[in-house]
Amino acid sequence: MVDIGLNNLQNPEFGGWGGRLVQSKTSPNRWEDGDPASDFNPYSQKMDLAYAQARWVPAIQEDFAARADWCVKDFKSANHAPKVKLNHPKNLIAKPGEIIKLSAYAIDPDGDKLEYKWWQYEDVDSYNVKASVIAPDQKNTNFIMPTDIKNGETIHLILEVSDQNENKLTRYQRVIITCKN
Repeated sequence: MVDIGLNNLQNPEFGGWGGRLVQSKTSPNRWEDGDPASDFNPYSQKMDLAYAQARWVPAIQEDFAARADWCVKDFKSANHAPKVKLNHPKNLIAKPGEIIKLSAYAIDPDGDKLEYKWWQYEDVDSYNVKASVIAPDQKNTNFIMPTDIKNGETIHLILEVSDQNENKLTRYQRVIITCKN
């Protein structure tokens, strides 16, 4: 699949456009979906086997539409995805209560305005409580590490950057914060 910045190609358990997989208990070289890889569906308010992929469907469909345009339009007439980079490492270590500065750089090849959204991917965290980014709609923001997080627990924050075009294209960066007391 397309490398869109979620690092799930190297780590299938992280989740991405193809869903989320967990390593088989009986065959360690195999990755599987099923109950352990289900995500919480905010619409049904239940764990959902399909939501690990369904959460990404709008972005997948827009990407497919843009790729179809690339077949029949010249470069200037078609939309292209933003390029997104973090201004810090993807893996961070923090203490409980520590303020973490999150910062990214993004550019759109077509010059479209960009929309930023930071969110916690709770289903892949080992920390099982909702945490929040201070200003989730800014490219540069802060995150306060929860005070009750335990040593070794992780929080996955996703930066989602979308261009503001008719066929909105989205790319991501994932930040994994590990608690170290």
